[in-house]
Parts: sequence; structure tokens; C-alpha cells
Amino acid sequence: LSGSSTGGLFVNNIILQEDGVPISHMEATGVSFGTNNWSQLPLSGCRGTGDVIGNPQILKTGSTVAGELSPGWFKIQETSPARGKAIVLSQVAEDFTMTPRGNPPDIGAFNGSGGPANLTASASGTPTSGQSPLTVSFSGSASGGAAPYTYQWTFGDGDSSSSQNPSHIYASSGRYMATLTAIDGNRTSATATVSVAADATIDSVLTAYIGSSSVTGQAPFTVTFTGSANGGSSPYTYSWGFGDGGTSASQNPSYTYASAGTYAVKLTVSDRTATTANYDLIVNATAQAPTALNANYAASPPVGQAPLPVKFAATANGGSGSYSYRWNFGDGNTSTAQNPDHTYRTAGSYSVTLTVRDRRFAMARMSKKIEVSTKGQPVTVRPSRKTLAPHIILH
Repeated sequence: LSGSSTGGLFVNNIILQEDGVPISHMEATGVSFGTNNWSQLPLSGCRGTGDVIGNPQILKTGSTVAGELSPGWFKIQETSPARGKAIVLSQVAEDFTMTPRGNPPDIGAFNGSGGPANLTASASGTPTSGQSPLTVSFSGSASGGAAPYTYQWTFGDGDSSSSQNPSHIYASSGRYMATLTAIDGNRTSATATVSVAADATIDSVLTAYIGSSSVTGQAPFTVTFTGSANGGSSPYTYSWGFGDGGTSASQNPSYTYASAGTYAVKLTVSDRTATTANYDLIVNATAQAPTALNANYAASPPVGQAPLPVKFAATANGGSGSYSYRWNFGDGNTSTAQNPDHTYRTAGSYSVTLTVRDRRFAMARMSKKIEVSTKGQPVTVRPSRKTLAPHIILH
């Protein structure tokens, strides 16, 4: 996702990354993001409220010929994290497949017309936690749509208000969700919520956090995670999803990523009232850099009288595997076997070269001598190029 834009909304979309190119955003003037399903965590300039991070589980059924993708290709599975997460856009009545959108709709609609902005509501409260009876001052606002706006609050305990900025007393302990509904001149509505915790045992709103020993390393890559929670009502339980199907119920698990990839880690913390809080973290496991390709071989025997049959055995390591072999026996003959046999029929000193290539066409060579004498002639072994220590020959 790249480029520039002025005005408009980028909401309710599925952004699926299937290669190693990072999701990025070059420039956005007056563009707002929200309630998008990103398969990988985007840069901060692209993020919005209500975003979902994770594999959208697109069905990908039907024709996949370029320019002929079937509508079923874009649909999402029942277990997709995009199900039921989108917000209602009054200006967008259909999704990409021209199918009427549900209520609540699935993520998958785009409005970039640059026309009037969608109606949005904003709500806040002070304080949002404390001992009961708890008095909370609420503040509401609206933007976009068509003015004037009217406001309707429900406080989660059966009471309500039509004031824009009401105060409310929570007389009993508990967790409450205050909901603001803003209505514009076209009778379009938008909602916003505020969580309130009124309980002598509740310190504040429940939050979760992930700590990690590292977030980047070469696969196989082991990460030690630490989970923590604040607020809510202890004790807490922990549920981890490591982004590759692995899970854990430990507070501080260790997990090994066997394969290279980018993984979205999610921690869900639950307190004793079954209230939950989530925290997401991205872990990158990179592929190991290949070691240098090496080639070697053994020859048996390396010296002898003609005709001299020699067995060769090649070895290779490093590089990228899937090795191929090519022999030059020094007498005009060659072979592509890993462990060939070859007979030298005339006397001479032969330089035998083994060439090894891996699947990425990296190359390594090894050359050695084979000494062949005529029958009845003593075999001369040529010394290697190693430095010889001083010696005395006695007659």
C-alpha cells in the first residue's frame, strides 16, 4: 500500500501481504484510517482505531486468472478475524463483490470519494475507574455527516441521558459500558463507548502488556515472552497465540519459531470478572545466511602403475544444498557422478579437478594429483607444497 491521497476515508478494508515487501504509506493528507484488517502490522501512518491484525482467511476460490478473479476469491471464512468487525458506512451499501453488506458488516468496503466525511462520534469520561458510588463526567462530540447533531447516552446500568456532556453516578460496584449515540441532520447515527469500572477491588481498567527477550532473530528462533496485566480485578489468566498456530496458557512462555516469517503474537488477559484485554506484538524470524560452499574428495589409490583404476568420492558442504558434481580426470575424460571410478591407462602425473555447484549456482573446486607409472617403474610420489623440516640422509 503506497502512494499519496488527499481527503477521503480508508476504512473496512482487508490489506493482505503475501510477499516480503513491507506494508507502507508514503503520504496521506486528510486521509483517515480505521477498522482495517492488516495481515501484518502497518506503519503508524496507516493505523486506525478498530484495526484487526492477522490473516484475514480469504477463501480464494474460483478463477485466479489475472483480471478474472471470481467474487468468491475475496470472501472470508467463518473463522476470519474480519468477521463482524467493520463499522457501518452510510455512503457504502455494498462490498467489493456488489453484495449487500451485513449488520454488523464484515470488513471489505472502501469509500475514497473525497466527498462529505462519514459521521463519527467520540466519547470520554473522567474518572473511568474507582470505588462505588462513582461519579463520572462524560463528554461527547460528533464530526462529519450533516449538522446539527443530537446525542443520546446509555450508561450501562439502565439510566440514560440526552445531554451532550452529562454526569452520572454509578451507585453499585461493577463494570459498565457507557454508549454515546450521535445522530446528524440526515438521521445517520454513529456510536462511541467508554468503559467504567466501579468496584472497591478494581484499581483501574484492565490492560495487558507483552515483554520479549527479542523480536528479531534467525530461524530456528526462540523468544522468551513475559505477560503482565494491570487494573481490573485479579487474579488474571493468560492466553497466547504465537502467530503460527502455536498457543500457550503460561504467563511467561518460551516459544521457538522454526521457519522464517513475520508472526503476529497476541496476548489475551482475563481477570476474575471475565473482562479481557489484548496486546499485540510482531516477531520477525529471518532465514539463516548460507555458509560458504566447500568441496573435497578422496582418491583410492592416488598412486600406482598403469593401468591404474581409481575410485573417487566427492564431499560437499555449506552453500544452499542440492549439489551437482563435475569431474575432470586430467586425461581428457570427465564425469558428473558424485563417486565415479576411472582407470588411467598410461603413465603420467594427472591433475584431477572436482567442481561442485549448489542450487543457487555457487561454485567450489578442489584439485589433487594422481601419479601413474609404467609397469616395473618405481612410483614417484611428489611432495606436497608443505614446508619440510631439515633432514639428513644416511648412506
